[in-house]
Amino acid sequence: MVQPAPQASEPGTLAAGIPRSGEVIAHKYQIERVLGIGGMGVVLSAIHLHLHQRVAIKMLLPEVASNPESLSRFMREAQAASSIRSEHVTQILDVGILEGPGLPYMVMEFLDGLDLGQYLQRHQRLSIPDAVDYVLQACEAIAYAHRLGVVHRDLKPANLFLTYRADGTPLIKVLDFGISKVTQAGNSVALTATSFAFGTPLYMSPEQVRSAKYVDPRTDIWAMGVILHELIAGRPPFEGETLTALCAAITADPPRPLRRDRPEAPAELEAAILHSLQKDPALRPSSILDFAAAIAPFGSTAAGQLLTSIERIGAVNVPTLPRASGPAVDPHGTHSSWETGRLPSSPSRRWIALAA
Repeated sequence: MVQPAPQASEPGTLAAGIPRSGEVIAHKYQIERVLGIGGMGVVLSAIHLHLHQRVAIKMLLPEVASNPESLSRFMREAQAASSIRSEHVTQILDVGILEGPGLPYMVMEFLDGLDLGQYLQRHQRLSIPDAVDYVLQACEAIAYAHRLGVVHRDLKPANLFLTYRADGTPLIKVLDFGISKVTQAGNSVALTATSFAFGTPLYMSPEQVRSAKYVDPRTDIWAMGVILHELIAGRPPFEGETLTALCAAITADPPRPLRRDRPEAPAELEAAILHSLQKDPALRPSSILDFAAAIAPFGSTAAGQLLTSIERIGAVNVPTLPRASGPAVDPHGTHSSWETGRLPSSPSRRWIALAA
Protein backbone atom coordinates (compact mmCIF):
# COMPACT_ATOMS: atom_id res chain seq x y z
CA MET A 1 0.00 0.00 0.00
CA VAL A 2 1.23 3.48 -0.85
CA GLN A 3 1.82 5.62 2.21
CA PRO A 4 0.27 9.09 2.32
CA ALA A 5 2.51 11.59 0.59
CA PRO A 6 4.51 13.79 2.94
CA GLN A 7 3.71 17.48 2.84
CA ALA A 8 5.11 19.13 -0.26
CA SER A 9 7.70 21.88 -0.10
CA GLU A 10 6.84 25.42 -1.08
CA PRO A 11 6.88 25.50 -4.94
CA GLY A 12 8.49 28.91 -4.99
CA THR A 13 11.66 27.52 -3.48
CA LEU A 14 12.36 25.28 -6.49
CA ALA A 15 14.23 26.26 -9.63
CA ALA A 16 12.32 26.37 -12.91
CA GLY A 17 12.14 22.95 -14.52
CA ILE A 18 12.25 20.98 -11.26
CA PRO A 19 9.00 18.96 -11.01
CA ARG A 20 6.55 19.96 -8.29
CA SER A 21 4.44 17.88 -5.94
CA GLY A 22 1.86 15.83 -7.84
CA GLU A 23 3.68 15.93 -11.19
CA VAL A 24 4.50 12.64 -12.90
CA ILE A 25 7.84 12.14 -14.65
CA ALA A 26 8.87 9.30 -16.97
CA HIS A 27 5.18 8.25 -16.97
CA LYS A 28 5.63 6.41 -13.66
CA TYR A 29 7.16 8.51 -10.86
CA GLN A 30 4.74 10.84 -9.07
CA ILE A 31 6.58 13.54 -7.13
CA GLU A 32 5.74 13.92 -3.44
CA ARG A 33 8.07 16.49 -1.92
CA VAL A 34 11.58 17.88 -1.75
CA LEU A 35 13.94 15.90 0.49
CA GLY A 36 16.87 18.25 0.10
CA ILE A 37 18.39 21.00 -2.03
CA GLY A 38 22.13 21.59 -2.48
CA GLY A 39 24.37 23.75 -4.57
CA MET A 40 24.40 21.18 -7.37
CA GLY A 41 21.03 19.47 -7.31
CA VAL A 42 17.81 18.51 -5.60
CA VAL A 43 16.55 15.22 -4.17
CA LEU A 44 12.82 14.48 -4.41
CA SER A 45 10.58 11.87 -2.87
CA ALA A 46 8.33 10.09 -5.37
CA ILE A 47 6.04 7.09 -5.73
CA HIS A 48 6.39 4.51 -8.52
CA LEU A 49 2.81 4.44 -9.77
CA HIS A 50 2.92 0.82 -10.97
CA LEU A 51 4.90 -0.77 -8.13
CA HIS A 52 3.54 1.49 -5.36
CA GLN A 53 7.11 1.90 -4.18
CA ARG A 54 8.55 5.05 -2.65
CA VAL A 55 11.82 6.15 -4.27
CA ALA A 56 14.22 9.08 -4.07
CA ILE A 57 15.01 10.99 -7.26
CA LYS A 58 18.20 13.01 -7.54
CA MET A 59 18.21 15.72 -10.21
CA LEU A 60 20.74 18.32 -11.28
CA LEU A 61 19.73 21.96 -11.06
CA PRO A 62 19.17 23.61 -14.47
CA GLU A 63 22.21 25.88 -14.23
CA VAL A 64 24.41 22.91 -13.38
CA ALA A 65 22.90 20.59 -15.98
CA SER A 66 23.80 23.08 -18.71
CA ASN A 67 27.46 22.18 -18.20
CA PRO A 68 28.34 19.10 -20.34
CA GLU A 69 30.99 18.05 -17.84
CA SER A 70 28.39 18.02 -15.09
CA LEU A 71 26.12 15.78 -17.16
CA SER A 72 28.97 13.35 -17.75
CA ARG A 73 29.93 13.19 -14.10
CA PHE A 74 26.33 12.83 -12.99
CA MET A 75 25.97 9.73 -15.13
CA ARG A 76 29.33 8.47 -13.91
CA GLU A 77 28.01 8.72 -10.37
CA ALA A 78 25.08 6.46 -11.23
CA GLN A 79 27.35 4.00 -13.01
CA ALA A 80 29.87 3.92 -10.18
CA ALA A 81 27.30 3.51 -7.42
CA SER A 82 25.44 0.79 -9.30
CA SER A 83 28.69 -1.13 -9.86
CA ILE A 84 29.47 -1.32 -6.12
CA ARG A 85 27.77 -4.51 -4.94
CA SER A 86 27.43 -3.66 -1.28
CA GLU A 87 24.43 -3.26 0.99
CA HIS A 88 26.23 -0.18 2.29
CA VAL A 89 25.74 1.78 -0.95
CA THR A 90 22.39 3.23 -2.00
CA GLN A 91 20.84 1.16 -4.78
CA ILE A 92 20.41 2.94 -8.13
CA LEU A 93 17.14 1.87 -9.75
CA ASP A 94 16.93 3.96 -12.90
CA VAL A 95 18.39 6.94 -14.77
CA GLY A 96 16.95 9.22 -17.40
CA ILE A 97 16.55 12.70 -18.86
CA LEU A 98 13.52 14.78 -17.91
CA GLU A 99 11.35 15.66 -20.90
CA GLY A 100 11.11 19.37 -21.55
CA PRO A 101 13.85 20.92 -19.44
CA GLY A 102 16.23 18.06 -20.28
CA LEU A 103 17.43 17.64 -16.70
CA PRO A 104 19.18 14.35 -15.90
CA TYR A 105 17.88 12.34 -12.97
CA MET A 106 18.66 9.13 -11.17
CA VAL A 107 16.17 7.06 -9.19
CA MET A 108 17.44 5.57 -5.93
CA GLU A 109 16.05 3.46 -3.14
CA PHE A 110 14.25 5.55 -0.54
CA LEU A 111 15.93 5.47 2.86
CA ASP A 112 14.20 5.96 6.19
CA GLY A 113 16.43 7.36 8.90
CA LEU A 114 18.92 10.18 9.20
CA ASP A 115 22.50 10.86 8.24
CA LEU A 116 25.24 10.87 10.85
CA GLY A 117 25.63 14.64 10.54
CA GLN A 118 22.02 15.00 11.69
CA TYR A 119 22.61 12.41 14.39
CA LEU A 120 25.55 14.40 15.77
CA GLN A 121 23.44 17.56 15.84
CA ARG A 122 20.87 15.77 17.99
CA HIS A 123 23.09 13.61 20.20
CA GLN A 124 26.55 15.29 20.04
CA ARG A 125 28.43 11.97 19.86
CA LEU A 126 28.08 8.17 19.68
CA SER A 127 29.20 5.35 21.91
CA ILE A 128 32.64 4.10 20.91
CA PRO A 129 31.43 0.65 19.74
CA ASP A 130 28.63 2.20 17.65
CA ALA A 131 30.98 4.76 16.10
CA VAL A 132 33.47 2.04 15.15
CA ASP A 133 30.76 -0.25 13.78
CA TYR A 134 29.26 2.50 11.63
CA VAL A 135 32.64 3.47 10.22
CA LEU A 136 33.46 -0.20 9.53
CA GLN A 137 30.22 -0.52 7.57
CA ALA A 138 31.23 2.51 5.51
CA CYS A 139 34.70 1.00 5.07
CA GLU A 140 33.14 -2.03 3.39
CA ALA A 141 31.57 0.19 0.73
CA ILE A 142 34.78 2.17 0.30
CA ALA A 143 36.86 -1.02 0.07
CA TYR A 144 34.66 -2.14 -2.82
CA ALA A 145 34.96 1.29 -4.45
CA HIS A 146 38.75 1.27 -4.15
CA ARG A 147 38.81 -2.22 -5.64
CA LEU A 148 37.06 -0.73 -8.68
CA GLY A 149 39.51 2.18 -8.81
CA VAL A 150 37.01 4.71 -7.44
CA VAL A 151 37.92 7.38 -4.88
CA HIS A 152 34.88 8.89 -3.16
CA ARG A 153 36.62 12.11 -2.04
CA ASP A 154 33.66 13.60 -0.21
CA LEU A 155 33.24 11.33 2.78
CA LYS A 156 31.66 13.08 5.77
CA PRO A 157 29.00 12.30 8.40
CA ALA A 158 26.29 13.80 6.16
CA ASN A 159 27.17 11.22 3.49
CA LEU A 160 26.83 8.29 5.89
CA PHE A 161 23.14 7.55 6.23
CA LEU A 162 21.85 5.56 9.20
CA THR A 163 18.86 3.37 8.42
CA TYR A 164 17.74 -0.03 9.68
CA ARG A 165 17.39 -3.53 8.28
CA ALA A 166 14.14 -5.48 8.52
CA ASP A 167 15.41 -7.12 11.71
CA GLY A 168 16.02 -3.73 13.32
CA THR A 169 19.82 -3.77 13.16
CA PRO A 170 21.50 -0.49 12.09
CA LEU A 171 22.67 -0.15 8.52
CA ILE A 172 24.99 2.53 7.16
CA LYS A 173 24.64 3.61 3.54
CA VAL A 174 27.40 5.63 1.87
CA LEU A 175 25.84 8.39 -0.22
CA ASP A 176 26.96 10.58 -3.11
CA PHE A 177 29.46 8.54 -5.05
CA GLY A 178 30.46 11.02 -7.70
CA ILE A 179 29.45 14.51 -6.65
CA SER A 180 30.11 16.62 -9.73
CA LYS A 181 32.53 19.49 -9.45
CA VAL A 182 31.45 22.60 -11.30
CA THR A 183 33.54 25.73 -10.97
CA GLN A 184 31.35 28.71 -11.77
CA ALA A 185 32.15 32.39 -11.67
CA GLY A 186 30.29 34.30 -9.01
CA ASN A 187 30.04 31.53 -6.40
CA SER A 188 29.44 33.09 -3.01
CA VAL A 189 31.75 32.59 -0.05
CA ALA A 190 28.95 30.76 1.77
CA LEU A 191 28.55 28.26 -1.05
CA THR A 192 32.29 27.73 -1.24
CA ALA A 193 32.46 27.20 2.50
CA THR A 194 29.82 24.49 2.46
CA SER A 195 30.43 22.59 -0.75
CA PHE A 196 33.97 23.86 -1.47
CA ALA A 197 33.36 22.64 -5.06
CA PHE A 198 35.90 19.83 -4.46
CA GLY A 199 34.66 18.28 -1.22
CA THR A 200 33.86 19.40 2.30
CA PRO A 201 36.73 21.25 4.02
CA LEU A 202 36.46 19.67 7.50
CA TYR A 203 37.07 16.21 6.05
CA MET A 204 39.57 17.00 3.30
CA SER A 205 43.10 15.60 3.40
CA PRO A 206 46.09 17.96 3.13
CA GLU A 207 46.75 16.87 -0.44
CA GLN A 208 43.11 17.52 -1.34
CA VAL A 209 43.29 20.98 0.21
CA ARG A 210 46.31 21.76 -1.98
CA SER A 211 44.87 20.29 -5.16
CA ALA A 212 41.70 18.25 -5.57
CA LYS A 213 43.17 16.72 -8.71
CA TYR A 214 45.98 14.86 -6.98
CA VAL A 215 44.23 12.40 -4.71
CA ASP A 216 44.16 8.62 -4.34
CA PRO A 217 42.45 6.21 -1.90
CA ARG A 218 44.45 7.56 1.01
CA THR A 219 42.37 10.73 0.95
CA ASP A 220 39.34 8.53 1.76
CA ILE A 221 41.30 6.91 4.60
CA TRP A 222 42.02 10.37 6.02
CA ALA A 223 38.33 11.30 5.83
CA MET A 224 37.37 8.07 7.61
CA GLY A 225 39.76 8.96 10.42
CA VAL A 226 38.27 12.44 10.74
CA ILE A 227 34.74 11.03 10.77
CA LEU A 228 35.54 8.42 13.43
CA HIS A 229 37.21 11.07 15.60
CA GLU A 230 34.17 13.34 15.33
CA LEU A 231 31.65 10.56 16.00
CA ILE A 232 33.48 9.67 19.22
CA ALA A 233 34.69 13.09 20.42
CA GLY A 234 31.70 15.15 19.29
CA ARG A 235 33.96 17.55 17.41
CA PRO A 236 36.35 17.20 14.46
CA PRO A 237 40.13 16.96 14.93
CA PHE A 238 40.75 20.14 12.92
CA GLU A 239 38.87 23.40 13.32
CA GLY A 240 39.21 27.02 12.24
CA GLU A 241 37.19 30.20 12.50
CA THR A 242 37.60 30.82 8.79
CA LEU A 243 38.04 28.61 5.75
CA THR A 244 41.65 29.77 5.46
CA ALA A 245 42.34 28.96 9.11
CA LEU A 246 40.76 25.53 8.74
CA CYS A 247 42.83 24.69 5.67
CA ALA A 248 45.98 25.88 7.45
CA ALA A 249 45.17 23.62 10.41
CA ILE A 250 44.62 20.62 8.15
CA THR A 251 47.89 21.10 6.31
CA ALA A 252 50.13 22.15 9.20
CA ASP A 253 48.68 21.61 12.69
CA PRO A 254 48.52 18.39 14.72
CA PRO A 255 45.01 16.98 15.20
CA ARG A 256 43.18 17.59 18.45
CA PRO A 257 43.79 14.54 20.70
CA LEU A 258 40.78 12.24 20.81
CA ARG A 259 41.07 11.58 24.54
CA ARG A 260 41.02 15.28 25.37
CA ASP A 261 37.28 15.17 24.67
CA ARG A 262 36.71 11.44 25.35
CA PRO A 263 39.13 10.38 28.14
CA GLU A 264 37.76 6.84 28.28
CA ALA A 265 38.70 6.16 24.65
CA PRO A 266 41.43 3.51 24.41
CA ALA A 267 44.90 4.84 23.61
CA GLU A 268 45.22 2.25 20.84
CA LEU A 269 42.09 3.59 19.14
CA GLU A 270 43.43 7.13 19.35
CA ALA A 271 46.68 5.89 17.80
CA ALA A 272 44.79 4.21 14.95
CA ILE A 273 42.97 7.45 14.18
CA LEU A 274 46.20 9.46 14.36
CA HIS A 275 47.77 6.99 11.91
CA SER A 276 45.03 7.80 9.39
CA LEU A 277 45.61 11.54 9.91
CA GLN A 278 49.29 11.66 8.97
CA LYS A 279 49.96 14.70 6.80
CA ASP A 280 52.10 12.64 4.44
CA PRO A 281 49.79 10.14 2.69
CA ALA A 282 52.67 7.66 2.47
CA LEU A 283 52.60 7.40 6.28
CA ARG A 284 48.91 6.53 6.51
CA PRO A 285 47.49 2.99 6.41
CA SER A 286 48.22 1.55 2.99
CA SER A 287 44.63 0.45 2.44
CA ILE A 288 41.15 0.88 3.88
CA LEU A 289 41.48 -2.72 5.09
CA ASP A 290 44.52 -1.78 7.21
CA PHE A 291 42.55 1.10 8.73
CA ALA A 292 39.54 -1.15 9.38
CA ALA A 293 41.74 -3.80 11.02
CA ALA A 294 43.22 -1.20 13.37
CA ILE A 295 39.85 0.04 14.63
CA ALA A 296 37.83 -3.21 14.58
CA PRO A 297 38.95 -4.37 18.09
CA PHE A 298 37.05 -1.39 19.55
CA GLY A 299 33.71 -2.12 17.90
CA SER A 300 30.87 -4.36 19.02
CA THR A 301 30.70 -8.12 18.62
CA ALA A 302 29.64 -7.46 15.02
CA ALA A 303 32.95 -5.75 14.19
CA GLY A 304 34.76 -9.01 13.51
CA GLN A 305 32.22 -10.04 10.89
CA LEU A 306 32.45 -6.61 9.28
CA LEU A 307 36.23 -6.88 9.11
CA THR A 308 35.96 -10.34 7.55
CA SER A 309 33.66 -8.92 4.89
CA ILE A 310 36.17 -6.18 4.10
CA GLU A 311 38.96 -8.75 3.93
CA ARG A 312 36.97 -10.78 1.42
CA ILE A 313 36.61 -7.75 -0.83
CA GLY A 314 40.38 -7.53 -0.84
CA ALA A 315 42.84 -4.82 0.08
CA VAL A 316 43.96 -2.31 -2.51
CA ASN A 317 47.37 -1.22 -1.34
CA VAL A 318 48.67 2.08 -2.64
CA PRO A 319 52.42 2.10 -3.33
CA THR A 320 54.57 4.84 -1.90
CA LEU A 321 54.13 7.89 -4.09
CA PRO A 322 55.37 11.49 -3.93
CA ARG A 323 53.50 13.87 -1.67
CA ALA A 324 50.23 14.83 -3.30
CA SER A 325 50.95 18.54 -3.44
CA GLY A 326 51.13 18.71 -7.20
CA PRO A 327 52.25 16.94 -10.36
CA ALA A 328 55.67 15.37 -10.47
CA VAL A 329 57.90 13.95 -13.16
CA ASP A 330 59.77 10.72 -12.62
CA PRO A 331 63.51 10.34 -13.40
CA HIS A 332 62.71 8.64 -16.69
CA GLY A 333 60.86 11.66 -18.00
CA THR A 334 57.34 10.19 -17.86
CA HIS A 335 54.42 11.63 -15.96
CA SER A 336 54.07 10.41 -12.40
CA SER A 337 51.10 8.36 -11.23
CA TRP A 338 49.72 11.45 -9.49
CA GLU A 339 49.38 13.20 -12.81
CA THR A 340 48.09 10.31 -14.90
CA GLY A 341 45.84 8.87 -12.22
CA ARG A 342 47.43 5.44 -12.72
CA LEU A 343 49.17 3.31 -10.17
CA PRO A 344 52.68 2.32 -11.26
CA SER A 345 52.00 -1.35 -10.44
CA SER A 346 48.85 -1.46 -12.57
CA PRO A 347 49.07 0.68 -15.72
CA SER A 348 45.46 -0.08 -16.65
CA ARG A 349 44.00 1.14 -13.35
CA ARG A 350 42.81 4.73 -13.12
CA TRP A 351 41.73 6.18 -9.83
CA ILE A 352 38.48 8.02 -10.42
CA ALA A 353 38.13 10.93 -8.03
CA LEU A 354 34.39 10.94 -8.39
CA ALA A 355 33.93 14.24 -6.66
CA ALA A 356 36.52 15.90 -8.91
